[in-house]
Amino acid sequence: MDKAVLPPGDSAALEIVFTIGEFQGHLTKRPAIYTAADSTRPAAFVQITTNAIAADNSEMTLLITPQKFELPSYDTRDSLSLLITNRGDHRAWLDLVDFPSSLLEIQFPGSIPAHDSAAAMIHFRPEADSVSFSKSITIELGDSFHTRYTIPIKHIH
Repeated sequence: MDKAVLPPGDSAALEIVFTIGEFQGHLTKRPAIYTAADSTRPAAFVQITTNAIAADNSEMTLLITPQKFELPSYDTRDSLSLLITNRGDHRAWLDLVDFPSSLLEIQFPGSIPAHDSAAAMIHFRPEADSVSFSKSITIELGDSFHTRYTIPIKHIH
């Protein structure tokens, strides 16, 4: 939570980390939210549902390389490249849904022609140099399913 104390009627951002590891298939998680008023019973639940598919599945429209970044001793003054290949027969429209904007800047293609590739460039902000983090970059394909691709990015300071 981005605040230590949350007065009644106020709001705060809450980060929920949803890690599925190597699991594939339909998955639902229901994290509970507790309050100081009653720490024994949840005040609310958040339901997260996904259909996890292997990143190298040949039926997926996009192929993203690398599939994750683990940067134990990376110089944050450098940039990372993320190659996005459209394996579909139509132009792929892309939206950058979520990423740790306080740590990264991303130059991102809005679309990729059929059977073509484009690179997204990832630049570290100076603040990323002094912290360890485990976050992700989420891309949404402009298809009827709103298919999302998540690329984990981990940096150990």
